[in-house]
Amino acid sequence: MIDSKYLVVDRPLWEGRQRLYRFENNFGASVVRHYGSYGGKEGLWELAVIKWSEEPRDPDYDFGDAFDPGAPDWRLVYDTPITDDVIGWLEESEIEPILLKIKSLNKYGQFDEE
Repeated sequence: MIDSKYLVVDRPLWEGRQRLYRFENNFGASVVRHYGSYGGKEGLWELAVIKWSEEPRDPDYDFGDAFDPGAPDWRLVYDTPITDDVIGWLEESEIEPILLKIKSLNKYGQFDEE
C-alpha cells in the first residue's frame, strides 16, 4: 500500500481532480481525472510519470486552477520502463500497482537488475 506521505498535492483540476505523488527517488506521478484526460468522461483516471526537481517544493507555490506542466518543481517524463506515454482509462484499483513500480525506479528512471 502506498503511504499517504507520498501524496503531496490533491487538488481540483478542470472540473475534476489531480493527485501528485513524490517518492524518495524523485520520481512520482500525476494522476488526473477531468474532462480532457483519457477516460475522464467515463470516471476513469489517467496517470503520467513525473520527475521532481532536486529542490524541495516551495510551500507557497500556487498551482492555481490550470494544469501547469511547466511548474518549477516537476515535469512529465516519457523514458521510463513503465511507459513512454501517459496511461489512461485506469480504474482506481489499477493506480497503486503502477505507483509501486514508479517508487521502485532508481534515480536514473530504470529498474535495478537483481
